[in-house]
Amino acid sequence: MNDEQKRLIDVLSMRRSWEWDSYNSRREYEWKVTIGVWTALAASLGLIISKDVTFPVEFIKFGSIALVVLLFCLHLWFLWGIQRANDADRDQVFFGDNLINKELDLKVEERVPRVLGIWNYAPSFQLAVTLLLGTCLVFVLFSKGTAQSIPSKSDCRVVNQIGDGNIEVK
Repeated sequence: MNDEQKRLIDVLSMRRSWEWDSYNSRREYEWKVTIGVWTALAASLGLIISKDVTFPVEFIKFGSIALVVLLFCLHLWFLWGIQRANDADRDQVFFGDNLINKELDLKVEERVPRVLGIWNYAPSFQLAVTLLLGTCLVFVLFSKGTAQSIPSKSDCRVVNQIGDGNIEVK
């Protein structure tokens, strides 16, 4: 290997490393945002389930479904952009690998980049969980809005029937 080839391989290796680091750090950011969305949905579910709250029927019919659809669409849009950038970085990594292998005269099968986009396993899983949590939120809101309000313990009075037929209220 001459100096020219060594310099070319060093440059390609450095570029490949930078692109892989970019891809990897973007995935970490993607998961942090996703976990934030899930936390917000789960906290909303927990708050609604644990508190004795009722909602106007109009909000439940239109607002809850619209809110979940909007959140899902925003998450889809975010993940779609992230995956496009990830695909571009992964393609460059494969391109660099192929050039290095060719320059070193290695008889290795060429790495062909695949466009995975939003159908990659990670974003598909993230969207499925977001949809599941959003659907649970809508169901809980519907059940809170249509269920009869159950009185709390402090609202109940104890009624005893006394032996002479009178009723005593405590």
